[in-house]
Amino acid sequence: MAEALELPAPLEFRFNRDDFAALSRITPAIPGTKLLGWVVTAVNAGGIAYVAETIVDTSIGSGLLMVLAALGFWAIGRALGARAVDWAFKANPMTGKNIVVEFLPDKLVDRAGGLRVEIDWGEIARLVETRTHLFLRLSPQMVVILPRRAFASPEDYRATHDFIAARVAAAALSAKT
Repeated sequence: MAEALELPAPLEFRFNRDDFAALSRITPAIPGTKLLGWVVTAVNAGGIAYVAETIVDTSIGSGLLMVLAALGFWAIGRALGARAVDWAFKANPMTGKNIVVEFLPDKLVDRAGGLRVEIDWGEIARLVETRTHLFLRLSPQMVVILPRRAFASPEDYRATHDFIAARVAAAALSAKT
């Protein structure tokens, strides 16, 4: 059945900030970063409480100082977070590069920035579909990104999705036998 599907046309697109944002949403965070964030927040809250108690004598004054300090830390954290995302996007080697993805009967070929990567259909662990992208997950930290904007039409997207799904399923079935 998979053999009857027509080969999709190659996709070509430029890796942009929307692709980076979508990719960062589906890629799991480094283990422990959330816990570290909570520890830092708790330490900051303790420091704010100590400073508030030593500087201001009244409970209303210290409470107000704690709220203002917390808002200040929140604002600084958001600004630094936005800068970190900008830096990570700019540091990404794929930023602004043209990416070409070819669909062959036995593999997928991904070319970008002078690199060529051949991926057998069996190497794709699963497909992750979002409103704006189709991701071909190879491992928790490695994916091939296919933005919906790169397809000529919704029909082309659906045909390519079905082709990929059939190839991945066929490869998984042949690996079991």
